[in-house]
Amino acid sequence: MLRPKKNITRKEIQRDPFLESVDQAQAHLEKNRNTYLQIGIALIVLLIGYNIISGKRAQHRIDGSTSLSQALIALERNDLNTAEFQLETVNNDFSKTSSGELSLYYLGKMKYESGEFENAQKYLNKFLKKNSLDYLNAPAYIILADIELNNNKINNAISLIDKGIRKCKDLHNTRTLKLQKAKLSYQKGDKEIARDMINKFLNEEENLGSDHRQIAEEMFGKLVG
Repeated sequence: MLRPKKNITRKEIQRDPFLESVDQAQAHLEKNRNTYLQIGIALIVLLIGYNIISGKRAQHRIDGSTSLSQALIALERNDLNTAEFQLETVNNDFSKTSSGELSLYYLGKMKYESGEFENAQKYLNKFLKKNSLDYLNAPAYIILADIELNNNKINNAISLIDKGIRKCKDLHNTRTLKLQKAKLSYQKGDKEIARDMINKFLNEEENLGSDHRQIAEEMFGKLVG
């Protein structure tokens, strides 16, 4: 025999915790529909904006690399005026990219080779201040040291090489700087110090490349000869 249907009153439904939660959530959504809609639109706009900005940044880096390549091609062809103009353009327009940093190094090198030592120092010091392209730090410090040497400031030159050794993370470049310091010590007249440095270099540096070993052995031969 079928049981008579139980009449469920609205009051009983309202006492159901689950139904109460659903009703409350529904009421909250209805009440704040416009707010949530605005938040959703804002998130979409932010996401689109981020993608646009990321795309623009990527294109900016590509444009910087292209401009730098053109400058280096001009430099390779010995078209110095064009190379300098393009490097300056890269430096001004793409300063926050790796191409912009590289332009500082090449501008400094160009100025050094043309005898404009003050401008060379300006560009190379700016390049080293950024200090994110470690593989070019050693040649930058060597150029700066040579400028000091040309100004008869050999102690300043040695100090710059020491600074380069401390900051350089690349093993090959660190060894290059150590050999440069030995050369400067020899030029200064500190032959005993230079000899000890080269001897230590040959004995303690492991897996020396043929280039470094040859330079060190030639220097050592001169120092003990």
